[in-house]
Amino acid sequence: AQTALPTFGRGAFQESSDAGIDIVGMYQYCTRYNTFVSHTDQIEQKLITAIMTAMQSPRGPVHLSIPIDVLRSTARPPHEHVDLNKLLRENATCDQIALRELYSNIVKSDKFSLVLGGGCGEAIGLILELADLLDATIVTTPHGKGLVGSNHCRYKGVIGFAGHDSARTALSEDNADIVIAIETNLSEWASSGWNEDYLLNKRLVHIDSSE
Repeated sequence: AQTALPTFGRGAFQESSDAGIDIVGMYQYCTRYNTFVSHTDQIEQKLITAIMTAMQSPRGPVHLSIPIDVLRSTARPPHEHVDLNKLLRENATCDQIALRELYSNIVKSDKFSLVLGGGCGEAIGLILELADLLDATIVTTPHGKGLVGSNHCRYKGVIGFAGHDSARTALSEDNADIVIAIETNLSEWASSGWNEDYLLNKRLVHIDSSE
């Protein structure tokens, strides 16, 4: 554990911030994931990232530097839609378990929306066929803009910062039982500050080759 945040730079015993012995700086050369946790709201996401990085191939050491006052603080409730067991499942060319679960959810649902990221270019023809089969609306992230013509009957615009109201409406719970995000990292820019109302929630199915 790191010394408490208010003591940084004051020569506290065992201080390992960048003002003392910079442990995070030292560990960057011998870990696969190495970060400083400055607030309780960061703990869940950074802990999940650390566990996934440590357990997935190629496996390796990870390091979280957490100040003692952050460790002693009350954390907010965990996100219900985060399933660590699924995230740690061994990667495969096609995850049959996830595929069956997705099919089961699709069969039980009526309304769909596809969110297309910049990595969809080579598969855009197949994705448009999928949209027709599901009768789904389509929105794009800023990096996916241009993959679908603005006059396409299913296209509802761009999601993210400076995005379109029509895109947000298409992703609302009233208009989409399942939101399928394809080849996007769902960054702050693409998700309007990681918005949980219409994107980062239990309706989301995330398909990304980099995950």
